[in-house]
Amino acid sequence: MSQTKAQLVDAVDGSIVDADILGLTSSKLSGALPAISAASLTSIPAGNLTGALPAISGANLTGISAGITHASTWYLTSAFTGTARPVTALSSYTGAGAGTIGSAMTISSGIFTFPTTGIWWIQVDTGFQIDGDSRYNRTEIRTTTNNSDYNYAHSPYCFITDAGSSGAIYQNQHTNHLFDVTNTSTHKCRLETEPQNGSVETWMMKVLFVRYGDT
Repeated sequence: MSQTKAQLVDAVDGSIVDADILGLTSSKLSGALPAISAASLTSIPAGNLTGALPAISGANLTGISAGITHASTWYLTSAFTGTARPVTALSSYTGAGAGTIGSAMTISSGIFTFPTTGIWWIQVDTGFQIDGDSRYNRTEIRTTTNNSDYNYAHSPYCFITDAGSSGAIYQNQHTNHLFDVTNTSTHKCRLETEPQNGSVETWMMKVLFVRYGDT
């Protein structure tokens, strides 16, 4: 049995105009019900939502990042010995199912140009080898913000020695930099290598560019 607590009864027709009604079945409701504003609905359990929900337009959503919109990989196309300023034998990598997101970087005479502004991750892996010693060997990420002066962004060192072994010794090196590209015409980068021993061969280089977000 339903329970009611009448608060006000209309004196003309006896209808209840304001009441708390508990346990009233939906079949007892008739006539036009007033519209309900969604602005007043809060804390509705998900289990009480049935039927097809309306589509939500993204036009009114704000503060949501698009995520990673650009990513591309580059590799060394031919080995070289000694210093390279800059490294020019680099090409977009498409092997092993490599993918690209958005527009890729472009390169001209060893200078990389970014396809759009943003915060960019630059990651470089380099492989050196020599049948001998080389006290220092480094891969340099250099960046410019005026399309002219290139400064060190990161430049780690590694040491190669063949003491107690015969044949070539291999050494790998890893470096990275997070670059704020506010203008694609002035903000660029290049890669350089500098071994202490001019006979050191740079036989491998893999470069990754990823745009993490807006500047």
